[in-house]
Amino acid sequence: MRRFLTLVIGAVLALAAGSAAQGQVQGPALAPEQALAWPSEFANPTFSCDAFAAQRARYMRMSRPAFNCTPGVDCPQDLEPGPGAESSFFLFYDWVEKGEANVDVTFSSFALDIVKAMTENMLKDMDGVARSKRRLITVVAHTDTTGTALQNQRIAEKISSCVKNMVEVSTHLNGYAGAYDFPVRVEAAGASRPMVQTAPGVRELQNRRTEITIRY
Repeated sequence: MRRFLTLVIGAVLALAAGSAAQGQVQGPALAPEQALAWPSEFANPTFSCDAFAAQRARYMRMSRPAFNCTPGVDCPQDLEPGPGAESSFFLFYDWVEKGEANVDVTFSSFALDIVKAMTENMLKDMDGVARSKRRLITVVAHTDTTGTALQNQRIAEKISSCVKNMVEVSTHLNGYAGAYDFPVRVEAAGASRPMVQTAPGVRELQNRRTEITIRY
């Protein structure tokens, strides 16, 4: 299982690096280098969606460095659009007891490493992000075939909201005000679109996933 997740991380990093390279626009950097900052919850062995949701507002209130530009010259709204880029990532989550009414959802450190890698790759293409007129992050949550359709829908909705929180906080802490704001669209697919076809009631890790697509 660990080997499978390691391969997944390697694959998404290679895809993201390729996409960023395609979208890179030559020219001077539009923002200075800065040290990356991650939520303290990202350092925990197990990431709790409930615990993180309680801290989201605090992180989103934290100030960000301004995008240093001259209005009418090189601010995002003044730049010609770049060629654009698209990257996709998968986050896998731990199995949960779907019969419980208020079940928490947890992610391993592998999933958090992917969120970090996603953010780092966008930062590497700050010029492409600043030039984009179509920034959008899409989060689609899926479940395995255990549980009922109603339970799976409820879990998928919770997961999509949790991953939206992860992405928004991660990009907020590391992005520049005015040049790194992405709307995040969420969808809860339940067990309707499995990655691996299984019989009902099967705990299949690859089906317990969230797909994150970044377009700019």
